[in-house]
Amino acid sequence: MRITIVSEQRFFVDKNNNYYTTAPDFFDKIADLYGEKLTILNLVGRVVYTDNIEQLFKIGINSKLNYYSIDNFNGIKDFMKKLINISLSLQKIIFKSDVVILKLPFLTSIPAFVFCKIYRKIIVSQIVGDPQETLNSISGNKKVGKLAFLVMKFIIINSDIRFAVSSYLSKKYGSKNKKIKISNESSLLQEHFSPPVMKQILSPIKILFVGRISKEKGINLLIEAFNIVKEKYDLNLTIIGDGPQITELKELCIKLNIMNLIEFKGKIAYGDTLLKEYREADIFVLPSYSEGLGKVVLEAMANSTNVIASNVGGLPDIVRNNETGLLFKVGQVNDLVEKIEYYLENPKEMQKMKEIAYKFVKENHSFNNQRMIMSKAIISYYSNKKNF
Repeated sequence: MRITIVSEQRFFVDKNNNYYTTAPDFFDKIADLYGEKLTILNLVGRVVYTDNIEQLFKIGINSKLNYYSIDNFNGIKDFMKKLINISLSLQKIIFKSDVVILKLPFLTSIPAFVFCKIYRKIIVSQIVGDPQETLNSISGNKKVGKLAFLVMKFIIINSDIRFAVSSYLSKKYGSKNKKIKISNESSLLQEHFSPPVMKQILSPIKILFVGRISKEKGINLLIEAFNIVKEKYDLNLTIIGDGPQITELKELCIKLNIMNLIEFKGKIAYGDTLLKEYREADIFVLPSYSEGLGKVVLEAMANSTNVIASNVGGLPDIVRNNETGLLFKVGQVNDLVEKIEYYLENPKEMQKMKEIAYKFVKENHSFNNQRMIMSKAIISYYSNKKNF
């Protein structure tokens, strides 16, 4: 079985032609899930040539792994300019595949879907985010969001096997006759878990955000809530990630005169350094306007950090209010303030939630138990089709 994964993953290549990624090399482990059934796993992504390999992870050599590059692009306009070259690259790879996994809503999935249909390949679609809600929150243009929704739904409905990372996306993009199974992209290996321990809450209270620094993540809400809560409690806030909204958020911090209490650490690659940030934080907050699932929430829970998140998208799948964490109303600063203060005033209750969340994630959302849902379904479908 020859499997190709089409996404917009970025592969970084140094002058010695070594390949790197921004996360530890999980590709070997993904290949292992398919066992002897797998002959080759093709990974399609955008290649970026660089001499700066700090915070990058070298990709190991494996006889079952092939890396294919498509033109690097930034945004829809750049993608359209390079569409012909990207399509030709995808055509060659898909022609030599048996199964093609499309990561949605990435743009590369659209031409890849067309070639899968032309060459009658087994199509596996996995929707990892909600393009409609993301585009609505960024642009305010609901027509663009609706178009994205229709395109992605068409691809999903016309796939052979369908997955979504949350029940929210499964219900939204599925139909009565075309059910979507739930399987997320957990990166949580055994060594990435840190069990909860009783610890005294010390000042200053450490609040953490990890993610893309962009409008749909609602970080401005967190900063505004932080500014209110700091009047009663000794706090600091760490923001980890990069993106187009950094300058705007720093200006907001300066305007509120709280820059001395907030640290922007930039992007930190998934690994020991980032896991340490989770473990040292008291509260992890994800105030998104749109969220397919929220992998960072799983990472926080796995490292015994209390979670507060907006009640949106797939987040309620993992943040079960007053059980594994606290949910607040989307876009409501005052509600977020109440939830942060509730944590600070109810340490015993929050310790209990932390323990329940840790157990929940370890039992249900590790790398193996989530990724095997997809691999087993693909192996079964391929075997049945081959025998037929």
